[in-house]
Amino acid sequence: MLRLSGFVLLATLASSSQVTSSTAEIPDLNLILQRMEDILHRDPAQSLPYEVTREYKVFRGYSKQSTSEVIAQIDFVPPDVKTYKIIQASGNSAGERMVREILDRETDSTTKKRSSEISRANYDFVLLRQQNFGIVPEYVLGAQEPGM
Repeated sequence: MLRLSGFVLLATLASSSQVTSSTAEIPDLNLILQRMEDILHRDPAQSLPYEVTREYKVFRGYSKQSTSEVIAQIDFVPPDVKTYKIIQASGNSAGERMVREILDRETDSTTKKRSSEISRANYDFVLLRQQNFGIVPEYVLGAQEPGM
């Protein structure tokens, strides 16, 4: 089993009242994490089913060149059924194993709740940089298990 000690996470913050521009300031890391956790802690029974495709890029250290890329499809049916499948993987196979471990934890966490969620309770975070792939700003976060 691969021990997940650190990984990079791309966080997107959206708000209907938020206006974005290329000169917008990067928000405080705690604000980014609080918004992520607010979404995690919503009552899943009141959620709608969804299917989302995510692109994961695995980086070594602070390099801007990824060592592997993985595309995964995640399906959620309220209140607690979440599944995933890997659509495509390229580059270093360790990257795919890391993504599978993250997704295994995420899909297990729908029933086990917070013991394995990606939150401040389980990881230490650092804001690496802001990237703009679209209208909504996206933030690249480094995450590491405490004590690693």
